[in-house]
Amino acid sequence: MSKRIVTFLVLFLFSGALRAEADDLTPYVGVGGGLFGAKYSEQGALGSLVLSKKTWGGFIKAGVDYQQYMGAELRTGLSGSVSTVFPAGTIGSATPIDLEIQTTNFISYLFKFQYPVSRKFRIYGLVGGTAGRFQIASARGLRGAITTWKSAFSYGGGAEYKFRSKGSIGVEWVQYWKNVPLSIVSNATSKASLYGASVMVNKFF
Repeated sequence: MSKRIVTFLVLFLFSGALRAEADDLTPYVGVGGGLFGAKYSEQGALGSLVLSKKTWGGFIKAGVDYQQYMGAELRTGLSGSVSTVFPAGTIGSATPIDLEIQTTNFISYLFKFQYPVSRKFRIYGLVGGTAGRFQIASARGLRGAITTWKSAFSYGGGAEYKFRSKGSIGVEWVQYWKNVPLSIVSNATSKASLYGASVMVNKFF
């Protein structure tokens, strides 16, 4: 994939959010993955439940840096499922409830604010949003399988080390969702959260 193609795709998807001379833009692609935390909570007249566990997650991304201090990025990925069994009596259920949740895919659109600590090392912050497909399933004691799409504010930060002129490695933490209302339960409130702590490899063009 050439430098011109990657730059065009990213600028088009961000609707012209970055407008600069071509020499000021550095497009890149990358892959990342690591430990993701998923959480589902439900609160109603008959009680509440919370499922919060860690799993794996991964993504691919494409972005463009503008000079040294700004950038924009798109990423798409998914996380693994987490599950538990709640005892009888939870939220008024006469039988135990087996619950499994998963973000089966997500798309994040992020703006990046960077600070070059040295020629090879920089830190950065991320702000933007994430749209994702959240799935909750129960074989007994609840309501079967439900899937919903939601979009919410995202934020995070990381650090990146350039080990060669066209490549880098990095680590980051991103809160993709934070207590996002799902509106999937009658006469009760339901919310979901998702964060990721990832290691990444990037290639610049």
